[in-house]
Amino acid sequence: APVVADRATPTDLKRGIQEANVSFCAPMQLYHGVASRLLDTGSDCLFLPMLCSLPSSGGEPHAVTCPIVQASADLLRSDLGSRATTVISPVIRFGIEGCRSELFRQSCRDLASELGAVDRFVPAFEAAVRLQTQFEQTCKQIGERALAYCREQGLPPVVVLGRPYTLHNTVLN
Repeated sequence: APVVADRATPTDLKRGIQEANVSFCAPMQLYHGVASRLLDTGSDCLFLPMLCSLPSSGGEPHAVTCPIVQASADLLRSDLGSRATTVISPVIRFGIEGCRSELFRQSCRDLASELGAVDRFVPAFEAAVRLQTQFEQTCKQIGERALAYCREQGLPPVVVLGRPYTLHNTVLN
């Protein structure tokens, strides 16, 4: 059964700092520590996608990740050595249309092919895109309700800016 790391801990961050052969940024150190912890579970393989781009926002033409993120699977494979029997690291790219782009669809289709699951790809992909779209719509509705509440109560809305991987992570925030 798959083992999912749904939480990162300060211990993961410390472990990533100690085990990395190079001093990386805090998000990469945390990722390193979580990957190392997952290897301790005895899993047969480790899923480390190579995110080359993300969905663009506000019509921006490019949403490219930093070189460290793009190389993270290879860096971890090198650092973690022979502890992982198999590392699955598909290259994931998004086009301007986000998860509805042909570029993203092809990235996911390639992964399904690598895993021997092409026959289940279309319904799984469509269900995932549908759920992601619902999630994004719900987030927007929550924001609209919060702004409406501020207007009704005469409160100034406060916008917190930052990258989602640090804003929503209690270890890095």
